[in-house]
Amino acid sequence: MPSFRMSRAGGLAAGLAAAVALAACGVKTTTTPTPASRAFDPVCVDGVAVFDDFSKVPYDYYEVAFVQSSSNSLYTGNGDALLAMRKRAGEQGANAIVVNDLAVKDSPIKNLGAAVGANSADREGKSVAIFMPGDSLRVKNACGKP
Repeated sequence: MPSFRMSRAGGLAAGLAAAVALAACGVKTTTTPTPASRAFDPVCVDGVAVFDDFSKVPYDYYEVAFVQSSSNSLYTGNGDALLAMRKRAGEQGANAIVVNDLAVKDSPIKNLGAAVGANSADREGKSVAIFMPGDSLRVKNACGKP
């Protein structure tokens, strides 16, 4: 009977460790609406374009929100952070983001802490979610809306 308890306790510990590891894998995002933001209909993730500079935005636009992401660089990549920011921007009605910063704030101590499950966010992204009225056809095609 004691071996059953040991294996059950070991299974519980393994399950808890797996849950902690999975929790560390996600990208956390925060959204702050701009003071002059208007209400726009949500946009699917595929309808949210990405620009790396405001000079590359091809249309007039409204600033909808500021979107920040943070994650653990051992478990997530830039693509994960961009996807999370695009998703959050689309929820706010933006059809594009302009990425201001997406970088890894790396240090050996953070990497060691991340490897053992500490919740240290060393990949950080900052973007501005925008709505471009002139880009509605691309968004309709990307999102499959009639």
